[in-house]
Amino acid sequence: MKKLILTLVIVLVQQFSVNSQSLSPHVLATAGGYFAAGGSSLSWTMGETFNTTLQNGGVILTQGQQQPYVQLTILNLKVFIEGYYIGGGLMNNCLNITGVSIGPLDADTVEISAMDAAPPHNLVEAQLGILKTNGDVTVTFGPLVIPNTSYYIKVNHRNSVETWSANPVILTASTMYSFASSASQAYASNQATTFDALYAAMYSGDINQDGAIDGSDFLEFDPASQAGAGGYEVADVNGDGAVDGSDFLVFDPNSQNGVGAAVPLP
Repeated sequence: MKKLILTLVIVLVQQFSVNSQSLSPHVLATAGGYFAAGGSSLSWTMGETFNTTLQNGGVILTQGQQQPYVQLTILNLKVFIEGYYIGGGLMNNCLNITGVSIGPLDADTVEISAMDAAPPHNLVEAQLGILKTNGDVTVTFGPLVIPNTSYYIKVNHRNSVETWSANPVILTASTMYSFASSASQAYASNQATTFDALYAAMYSGDINQDGAIDGSDFLEFDPASQAGAGGYEVADVNGDGAVDGSDFLVFDPNSQNGVGAAVPLP
């Protein structure tokens, strides 16, 4: 009887000891994911044996931990540059012919900005994109641009007048907006009509990017033209790789007509 009691005591002590352990299991993860549908969500992680943070510019990856879920906003634009336009819905492939890019369909680099819909219409986020010869350009905005929220879209090009969308645009996970379909797609209808009357295009000739096409732009154009400048030159208004009289034919009418930027009032 005494032996049996002793055995029971040992078993009870062992059971108490096991249950009283303090365990803190955790997973260090380099990657994670998040999926939501029908009011339910699922997140997952992949385990790793170490923990560190990697950063390249504004991109941060926390290796060894689950990454935060960020919904990005993709914006697909159709936009033409007046001087680059060669007809039939195509533009000069300036980046390619000047050796800046090996892409045969690369027209030029443009900056696409999401601007606050409310005055004073501050910059929310800007991204660079490669404008293709058919007028297509795609950029992806990060977490500063909130999905399903309205923003003005602003387009900047190195020798064109900055152009804003006619109204704020609701940016979803993937949004398409065409400046090219009509001049009225730009704020105050501030676009040129292509020479074949098929599309609207950003006005060309703002070489010094001061918001107006005028004599100050000519002061930058003329010396480059006289010198026979070629390559990726800002005064190359038609994007053919040379600064010459053909660029002046684009610049001069816009200068004579006092073309400048049209921006929503702050």
